[in-house]
Amino acid sequence: MSHRLERDSFGRLVFIDEHGNAHVGAYPVRAFPITAPAAGLSIMDQSGKELCWFPAIAAIPESELALIEEEIAAREFMPVIERINKVSTFAISTPIAALRVFASRVRRTFVGSLVIHS
Repeated sequence: MSHRLERDSFGRLVFIDEHGNAHVGAYPVRAFPITAPAAGLSIMDQSGKELCWFPAIAAIPESELALIEEEIAAREFMPVIERINKVSTFAISTPIAALRVFASRVRRTFVGSLVIHS
């Protein structure tokens, strides 16, 4: 496996394969981002075709790991709900509600179905 991973002048990830073909806009995708984030990672091209597979994060060359981690951090931002500030229902007869939450430095209002377990 003889490839390179670098950034172009616009900050896009570029995967250069063993034949010297440059795939601009490549991006990493974890196989199991929530349940096993250190297991299995693909480098994909812009059309979703797999360019490279790493069976584990530990298999990624040190020179490429920082670039991949930067790209993953930007793509896989997952806020953690720290508190629910307000819940307001639109109608008593429907299970639709708005939740105003503070989630990891982000204030958002979510609107959707609300399931209440008692």
